[in-house]
Amino acid sequence: MPAVQGRHFVKKEGITTEPLTFDDPMPDDPSGGEGMLVNLVIGTRDKLTLEEAEAAARKWMELVQKYPKCAVYAHLLGYDDDPREIPQVPAAAEHVRQWARFAGINDFETTAAGPLGLLGAAFLAACGVFGEEMRRAIKMPGAVPEH
Repeated sequence: MPAVQGRHFVKKEGITTEPLTFDDPMPDDPSGGEGMLVNLVIGTRDKLTLEEAEAAARKWMELVQKYPKCAVYAHLLGYDDDPREIPQVPAAAEHVRQWARFAGINDFETTAAGPLGLLGAAFLAACGVFGEEMRRAIKMPGAVPEH
């Protein structure tokens, strides 16, 4: 679908493309989120606090209850200029582990079969969510050279 048609469809159907905060109500979707991709920010570089991890976990639980058929891309903001991957940044990896604990995420297979999918589960594993042995089993790419 061309971009102009896509924008028209989004407007006609009343689909939000604006970011929502953790306090914003989520729009209804009678399909349960089928075909939907939700970008869930679980933290930002300047606010890696327990309170933020807990708020993001509450939104995660609300999200998967309201949209059980959606796909979710969980990520952190503020690391674009850091050549390391998120799991290689100790404070960021710890925040991801805190978020997962608050969200009740503790099993790789269940996570991989759910809204986060295999890539999301691998990201969490690389951050140490499923234990040290699994964290070491995930192969991380090296830093990306600048062009």
